[in-house]
Amino acid sequence: MVNKDKITLVLLWTKYGGGMTSVNDLVRRLDRSRFNIIFIFLMEKESLQTTMDIEKYKVYKLSYSSLKRFRPHLILKLAKIFKDEKADIVHCHAHKATIYGVLAACLSKTPYRLIHVHGLRRSRTIRRKIINYLLFKRVNKILPVAESVRDDVLRL
Repeated sequence: MVNKDKITLVLLWTKYGGGMTSVNDLVRRLDRSRFNIIFIFLMEKESLQTTMDIEKYKVYKLSYSSLKRFRPHLILKLAKIFKDEKADIVHCHAHKATIYGVLAACLSKTPYRLIHVHGLRRSRTIRRKIINYLLFKRVNKILPVAESVRDDVLRL
């Protein structure tokens, strides 16, 4: 049973890796009596032990080997997790996690959707420009990692 006295924050990553260090530091500072924190990794093996596992956060590892082609069923899977966990905030990191996470958050009616932009040239192709145009309308906040990334997003 999910405790609704707490804000449920879901952090969605394509995979466990480098960019997580800064987020780990931020999440560790959140008051666990006020926040229910859940991590979801789209491309992790169940056997991989993450820092989050060790620190007893709830972690979902969806074990996709590749996300090179679009997987609509992944949106449904994430939406079910968001609904089951009664997510209040979905915080997506990087492009692929943003695509799946924002669509699933819309489907599950998760009230707050944040995206963390980690790099430049987010809209380097016409396909990405269209995807970003459609997705960015459905997010509450875009968090760039640097001023140059912010400028790149604003040029979009």
